[in-house]
Amino acid sequence: MKHILVPTDFSKNAERALDYAINIANRFGSTIYLIHAYHTTSHAGHLANIDRIVHDDRSKSMEDLIFSKKDELKEGSSLQGKVTKGYITNSIEGAADKVVADLVVMGTLGSNQPNVFMGSTARSLVKAMSKPTVAVPIGAALTVPTRVVVAIDAYSMSHPTVFAPLIKMVKRFDAKLHLVHVESDAMNTDIDPKIKEYLKEAKLAYTYTKIETEDVTNGILSFTEQKEADMLCVVSRQRSWFSSLFHSSVTQKMTMATDIPILVLHD
Repeated sequence: MKHILVPTDFSKNAERALDYAINIANRFGSTIYLIHAYHTTSHAGHLANIDRIVHDDRSKSMEDLIFSKKDELKEGSSLQGKVTKGYITNSIEGAADKVVADLVVMGTLGSNQPNVFMGSTARSLVKAMSKPTVAVPIGAALTVPTRVVVAIDAYSMSHPTVFAPLIKMVKRFDAKLHLVHVESDAMNTDIDPKIKEYLKEAKLAYTYTKIETEDVTNGILSFTEQKEADMLCVVSRQRSWFSSLFHSSVTQKMTMATDIPILVLHD
């Protein structure tokens, strides 16, 4: 976990995500790369002027933010920032590849979005990213996770090493790991057996629970609450439960868990 990318729009939620990332970085000795992407539109004759003004303004905000966090960095961790012109999703995807990010940590909201679990920009980023991503709500505790719930569906994994970033964090933080699978009353399903084999080879202790319910979202959230988890991990796949997070009805339900960061792994 040597390279952590943190997108920022300089909002309070983005700063909260940075604080969360710093806590992780301080345990791994990581370098945090802050990135701010902006996009301007104007008549051709005024565009250069506007670009310069916006870039200078955002660069000053970046410098101030980095300076304000320097005393929080420990154990060899470091923080650097970049301001770039471009569309947010493309810019952040490109930055993640350029710095070879092991993890992306981002806020779930920008400014002026109360009572919403995940804003439109955050949803777009999480869907587009191929890197492991932690979405940090504004109410999240600024501690490393100690109790992690992993929601797993019944589809086969391309390879269980998808869970490698999670395993690194669980081992480093000495966290408890709870796997949960939700099956409907009509179907007897289970998780891919390769996952259990992989965790056994990694010598990682865990619990595994199957829940019978037709409401997958409430089943997972209730289990997360029962275990007093401080992180929920999900695997992003085209047909997985995670994809339903982008439907408004499910997103509304997720407001009950707005204080729990979500680690998204991509398969």
